[in-house]
Amino acid sequence: MKTKPHVFRTTGSTLRLQSDSLLQDVRYATRGLLRQPGFTASVVLLLAIGIGANVAMFSALHQALLKPLPFAEPENLVLGRTMFNGKVNPDMSVPDCYDFSERNHVLESAGVVRSTPIFATVTGGEEPERISTLVVSWDLFPTLGVPPVAGRYFSPSEGELGGPGVAMISGGYWQRRFGGAPDAVGSTITVDGAVQTIVGVMPPGFEFMHDADLWLPLRRDDPTLGAQWRGWHSWFLVGRLRRGVNIETARADLDLIAAQLASEYPDSNRDKDILVTELQEAFTEDFQTTVFLLMAAVGLVLLIACGNVASLLLARGATRRSELCVRAALGASSWRLVRQLLTESLVTAAAGGALGVTLAFYFQKLVVFAVPGIALGVDSLSVSWPMLAFALGVSAITGVLFGVLPAIQAVRSNIAGDMRSGTRSTDSRGQRVQNGLVITQVAVSTILLIGSGLLLKSFVTLLAVEPGFDTENLMTADIQIASNKYPDESQRILFFSSLQEHLEAIPGVSDVAVVNQLPIRNPGNNYLVHATERPPVDLHDREAAFWRTILPGYFAAMGVPLLHGRGIESSDHADAPYVTVINETMARKLFPDQDPLGQLVTVSGDDAPYEVVGVVGDIRNQGAKYSQRMTMYLPYMQFPTLTMRVGVRTAIDPVSLAAEMRDAVWKSDRDVPVTGIESMEMIAARSVSDEKVVAISVTLFAAVAVLLAALGIYGALSYYVNRRQHEIGIKVALGADRGQVLRPILSRGFSLVVVGVGLGIVGSFWITRLLQQVLFDVAPTDPSTFVFACLSFGCVALVACLIPARRALKVDPVTVLGAE
Repeated sequence: MKTKPHVFRTTGSTLRLQSDSLLQDVRYATRGLLRQPGFTASVVLLLAIGIGANVAMFSALHQALLKPLPFAEPENLVLGRTMFNGKVNPDMSVPDCYDFSERNHVLESAGVVRSTPIFATVTGGEEPERISTLVVSWDLFPTLGVPPVAGRYFSPSEGELGGPGVAMISGGYWQRRFGGAPDAVGSTITVDGAVQTIVGVMPPGFEFMHDADLWLPLRRDDPTLGAQWRGWHSWFLVGRLRRGVNIETARADLDLIAAQLASEYPDSNRDKDILVTELQEAFTEDFQTTVFLLMAAVGLVLLIACGNVASLLLARGATRRSELCVRAALGASSWRLVRQLLTESLVTAAAGGALGVTLAFYFQKLVVFAVPGIALGVDSLSVSWPMLAFALGVSAITGVLFGVLPAIQAVRSNIAGDMRSGTRSTDSRGQRVQNGLVITQVAVSTILLIGSGLLLKSFVTLLAVEPGFDTENLMTADIQIASNKYPDESQRILFFSSLQEHLEAIPGVSDVAVVNQLPIRNPGNNYLVHATERPPVDLHDREAAFWRTILPGYFAAMGVPLLHGRGIESSDHADAPYVTVINETMARKLFPDQDPLGQLVTVSGDDAPYEVVGVVGDIRNQGAKYSQRMTMYLPYMQFPTLTMRVGVRTAIDPVSLAAEMRDAVWKSDRDVPVTGIESMEMIAARSVSDEKVVAISVTLFAAVAVLLAALGIYGALSYYVNRRQHEIGIKVALGADRGQVLRPILSRGFSLVVVGVGLGIVGSFWITRLLQQVLFDVAPTDPSTFVFACLSFGCVALVACLIPARRALKVDPVTVLGAE
């Protein structure tokens, strides 16, 4: 019993000694690094760039993929989407959503939200405005668990057909329109001609699915929203799991309901299933590949930077060999020397990490731009505890990673032999380690270079795809009229016909296209179709066709070629027979080996067929990266809707006509807002911006990697030349020519490059297959890209080898031998 205090004092004394010893190592390491400011600055800067880029990318990854969604207990939220024959649709129908919500045994609550926003016209202010609007079920916000900052949620009665006109607004719109006044709740606004009472205000910054300013309640069985049709898929189901229910149990329960619906409603629900995923997973699935791809790229850059630093430390270790030998001779153990060297590495890495966090602030601005779709309400990145923890962790790992090899190499030195040989030891083991680092750097750089080459070629291929129409000098805009002001179809036709005339009268305008949905800008809106004379045996075998309603002159204004027959004309009025103009793909699929003119097309839900009166060229309605799909064009006079888009073809800069376009609309109706004024060239460019940014980002990372690898080659050969100055001096003194001096140096450098490139090619054959889903019409093993990448790296490597080789030619044998 009396020995316990003695043991305690000894243990405490030992801990204090170890602590003091560690602090001594840190102080010694700091002084040593400060004595070589040039070397230290180079190492810290290399590490700071690599660590800073990784910290910035991790911050993006954390906020986009890992950070919990800003809802109550977000891990319990799930998203339901439709699957047809095992393929994601992805939207659901309203009746299906209600059935899943009411029949399940696994969801505590469930809400419904429209998958795409609508733009509602709000009048009553100085001028009409269009705001982004989402239609949601009354129970969506309670399911998310986000309370309003003012007012209340929708009530169940407000979700029934014939319920009172109510709306909820965003915190941002509350400030813009009402100045944040408390009496906004209870006041009214006119939305699309209907008076709505504001019952609640959501918190500032709240966003779900889309950035909306206004939410309207979904009315069950509302025909204007297709809420009573099981064939209209435009909605998502959002559910909250009951306590103790996991995602697998929820899927099994909802799959059983899907089977019941397929049995009860075979015409609409046969072969239809439900896909249930965690909400965060569903939100991030579109861009998580991009985030991980860029994270892997910057991780490889950091790995190469570590290799360079390790090479520098190996070279520096050669000059410190005598110092380490003296310390060993005075009794320092191998572990003591290793600890000292690792301490120096960790101190250096800490300095690089601190500077890297500072650089990460600037890199973050690039990351937000470089990661397509990163926002889930995230449009900027900031410092967070996870980010700082990651910076600390990556700095520590980096310090160990680049410091362990030089430390081990140093303590393996032969003390007596090194003391006798001075600094002229060949140090073959150190050279082998350094060669291995260079080969690794070359291999990793080759992989990055090949990957960036594939992405660039994919992007160039995407740019070369013809959209099928002329995007030059085409200004677009959205026009929406109110249903209460234009209840009659003839009024709508008169408004848009007059608008087309007003726009054509603007000086500098050559043609005007009026369509319900413009290509690229407004994808979607399709219906199941089949050839009337050859209906499929199984109606589920029908294919979908894009549905476009147009005014006469659309094809000429858009530059779409008319291949056969005629276009839509003014004679195709409401009392005329139903007609349609179809695209080339639809003609080929529905009427193979037949003249499509005069043929009939049946559309799902319509009794009367449509006669084909013309065939036009294909248009990339969804953008260049999507395959051609069937499209049918119908007269607006037969299907007059409230929302249309215009495309104004000009002979001058179309941007200069924005004001004249608004005036032309307001000549017909001052209360009609004009929104989304944008050139088609900008729309087309934005449709491939994700691919452009990813390709450029990875290419920049690859360029940095190649530069670092070149520095590694240069450093290794410089070290080789420095260690063999005595040998080179003797060769020159004995009459060796330039070739005999250069040959072993260049041979050594190129052997490292060839081995590294070979390993990089082998690795690329496997790794680049992971890029398959982000490549467009380019094979992941494209031979030309592999060859070009290898040749490009070879040119850079040649320069890196020639500089040390030229230094070898300048060795003065008299000076070298005289030093002996």
